[in-house]
Amino acid sequence: LGVTDSSFKGEHGTIFGQTMSFQEMLPMLDIGDIILFQNRSLTASVQRVVTRSEYDHVAFVMRAPINSKRVTSLVLLEASAHGIKINPLESQVTNALEMDAKAAIKRIFW
Repeated sequence: LGVTDSSFKGEHGTIFGQTMSFQEMLPMLDIGDIILFQNRSLTASVQRVVTRSEYDHVAFVMRAPINSKRVTSLVLLEASAHGIKINPLESQVTNALEMDAKAAIKRIFW
């Protein structure tokens, strides 16, 4: 079991040692990838201080339906104050980046 760590910020960033836009990175994401978010809100900042963590939100990449090979079928499984939800990957990450959030990708190899 191994982990690759990459991060991207704003429109461009780094994944697996390469700088690229989110649109270029999207096809490289796969089931099981973990996206860590560092949001810029006051609540998120307090949460990071209390938990002594660099990130304040985590989401898991999945496919819906599971047997689809389309990039647009990627979704995020994430928990919020309103419960556990499945949201479209592209729109969730785009929203976070528009709010100047930082994100990192953790890839687990099995």
